[in-house]
Amino acid sequence: MLKLNALTAWNVAQPLALHMMQHRQGRLIFIGARAGLKIAEGTFALPYAFSKSLLLRFNEALNHSGKEHNVRSCVLIPRIIDTPDNRKAMPEADFSKWIKPETMAEKMLALANPLNELKDEVVMMD
Repeated sequence: MLKLNALTAWNVAQPLALHMMQHRQGRLIFIGARAGLKIAEGTFALPYAFSKSLLLRFNEALNHSGKEHNVRSCVLIPRIIDTPDNRKAMPEADFSKWIKPETMAEKMLALANPLNELKDEVVMMD
């Protein structure tokens, strides 16, 4: 989980952030999880919750260092994404309440648009 969620984000975003800072603009968007915000929601999978909490801290650090360079980042936190893997893992769930990947993509495009003000570092999707 640490490699998949935290280390991958670091390896991809850190050089991108440096490039964006050199060009004095940019936006990074990470996909987080509620378990990273509230450990009580992640006790079923502690490594997953811990890795997602590191993503939140990385985001905070990026915003701190990128502030003077017009580089911002945020963590998009969906409830549950409607994916084949999630459906397989939770076959009895009500899929109609889950976030469609297309809906997430639309939200990410809006957050990435430099014309839109990026107010929050954490954006919840219900």
